[in-house]
Amino acid sequence: MEKTRKKIANIVTIIIVAGFLAFIAYTGLRYRLQNTKQAQELPASEIRQYEGKNLSSIKDFQENSIKGPQHVDRNSYQLKIKGLTDGEHRVMPMVTLSTITRRIKR
Repeated sequence: MEKTRKKIANIVTIIIVAGFLAFIAYTGLRYRLQNTKQAQELPASEIRQYEGKNLSSIKDFQENSIKGPQHVDRNSYQLKIKGLTDGEHRVMPMVTLSTITRRIKR
């Protein structure tokens, strides 16, 4: 009779611990999913130096292309990857970018 009570107590303890761990895992997953769908705003900044090299300001940029600024249809643009791969791949960057956590920089 005593062995049966110990077995039942052990089973109940295991169920409680498993339920608690499942709750913690579910809460963490829910938190992570909520945060990845929302864009995070980053503070405004401009990088003026990279690996010891000075970088010019974006304000100094002057458009000088022969045909002027190019406009690309984001919905039909494809990136073709070939060479040291297992064949040729076509990737739609806008679809790939939709899987990345979005951040806003102002």
